[in-house]
Amino acid sequence: MTKSRLQYLSHDYDRHGNLRTYVRLPGKPKIRIKEVFEDENGCITEEFMAAYRLAVSGNTPATAKPIKKVERSFN
Repeated sequence: MTKSRLQYLSHDYDRHGNLRTYVRLPGKPKIRIKEVFEDENGCITEEFMAAYRLAVSGNTPATAKPIKKVERSFN
């Protein structure tokens, strides 16, 4: 995990070497931001900042998968 220039932002690499970016607010699950972080000049993109502001404000839609009821299970 690398340090970031923005608060609550963390970066890590998946097993294929692709950079993943998350917003980690205290006490809440992390939110992945899929927009491109930096352009070729090293500046943070506008699309990323819009998604970042939305994630930090807490107005992101719920992405949890619904629990499917399974017949004849213990639950």
